[in-house]
Amino acid sequence: MLQRLSSARHRVWAAWMSLQVEYQGSYSDQRLQQLGHYMDELGPLRVLLVCVLTPLPCIVLSLMKEVPPLAPPEAGVYGNGVFFARSWVVLCFMAVSALLQMGHGAPKLKLSNLQIVIVSVLAATFSDLFMVGLCALTYFPLPFGLLIVGPPFVLVIGICFTYISGPRWRADPSLFVEVQRQLVVYQCQTTLPFVYPLYILGFVSLTGWNQVIFVAVLPIIQIIAKNWISRALGDDDDQKPQCVIFVVEVYNALYVSNVLQTASSWASMAAVIVVDLVQFWVSMLDIV
Repeated sequence: MLQRLSSARHRVWAAWMSLQVEYQGSYSDQRLQQLGHYMDELGPLRVLLVCVLTPLPCIVLSLMKEVPPLAPPEAGVYGNGVFFARSWVVLCFMAVSALLQMGHGAPKLKLSNLQIVIVSVLAATFSDLFMVGLCALTYFPLPFGLLIVGPPFVLVIGICFTYISGPRWRADPSLFVEVQRQLVVYQCQTTLPFVYPLYILGFVSLTGWNQVIFVAVLPIIQIIAKNWISRALGDDDDQKPQCVIFVVEVYNALYVSNVLQTASSWASMAAVIVVDLVQFWVSMLDIV
């Protein structure tokens, strides 16, 4: 009996360890050497400037998109051209960000500035026209419009990225693995904005202890997303930490704050905070 319990405990522990992305892989010697050189040359002023200036583009873009005056919803689809023009600009920036991220993850497949502009304009235009058509067929404003145009947006970017990088990975078939990795990571990144709102919908529809228990789903979502990215990147260990942090951790932090705002009781808020602290503690134990 004791042997069975011990064996079961070892199996559970092994399964748990296999899900911890912190234990999967390690930094390359080249990456550590680059980090060492960077830290040697890094001054306090540059650290301060990086911390202060990094969020500014996002803040400026968020403020600028609110500047153009919008027509009332009663004006309908054809009376809200400014709304769709604003959506087109936002989609262009999103496409540029996605393509730059892919190029950073796979330097040998990096697109030129002209290619990035062309693909971004194409993806934004197709997605914006899709949203206009959908609003004309249904109603305006369309709830979760940017999420609804997500699939065609991702499809255009994926097709264009694969097509443009085609000559390079056909000449070197090993590069096709890099194409697949970047597309899978981007799929995860675009899937989470669908998953978390559904979670919040389920969370706000519950009350009392049912809501407290439902908090346990949050770390499950996070673990699945982390392993999705980790397994997609395979042996590219240098890319895993940054992808996990900027794709999974950032989304989780944003939506945890939404969950806290919609909690119906102090017990639910305490449960969310405790779960977040436990996850942080477990991650620190894994690293140490």
